[in-house]
This record gives sequence, structure tokens and C-alpha cells, in this order.
Amino acid sequence: MSDHTVAQDRPPSTVPEALEAAARLIERGHCKGAAARDADGGEVYLTSATACSWSAEGAIRMACAYCNWPGALSATDMVLFELADHLRILHGIAENRRYRILWDWNDAPERTAAEVAAEMRACAEAFVP
Repeated sequence: MSDHTVAQDRPPSTVPEALEAAARLIERGHCKGAAARDADGGEVYLTSATACSWSAEGAIRMACAYCNWPGALSATDMVLFELADHLRILHGIAENRRYRILWDWNDAPERTAAEVAAEMRACAEAFVP
């Protein structure tokens, strides 16, 4: 696994574990307007050795990069959809497109890394399989 996977000896096996791993990545570095950025603020690929900050979506994609969960949806989609639905309900967001919800919420000018990590953890705590 890449050194970006945040001290886990195995891939997350549940939505809450994946959200916790993503929250830890966000705490290391949060960005807006791209899935990942380098130290100069340039957009880079998620797994780039120079990536040092991630968006909510980017952190979830990194956390789920090595997951192999059964079912029709990929682990990444399951976790992304769970967080998007959590945000939509909690904040009364009318938007139905889950990726758009995450992008708009993450990229809001006032959004902080602490808020993103906290919402990921709140979603993990509220998760019902």
C-alpha cells in the first residue's frame, strides 16, 4: 500500500472503517477543487508520491483503494454515497446527484479540514448496514 493509506495493516472492511481512514487523511491535508494536491497546491493524481492533501472524495477513494467488498457497488461508491446522503439529510441539501453534493460541500469557501473529518466520523457513527 502507498504511504498515504494512513497506518492501516489491512484495507477497511466496513463503511465506518473507510470513513475513519478517510478522516485521518483529511487531517493530514485537506484540499478543494481537486481530488488531491501537492505541497505547491498543484492538482495531482490521488496516489502520486507528491500528494499531500485530499478532498472528501479523494480521501474516500484513497481509503477504499484496496477494498474488495462484495456487491453491486464498489466500496468507494458505497462510502461516497453514504457520506453524500448523510450530508443531504443533515444539511437539507436539495441536490440529488451524490458526487455534486460532495464536491459542493467540500469546496465551500468556509469548509475546513476539521469539519470534513468530523462529518466523516459522524456519518460513520450513524451508519446502519
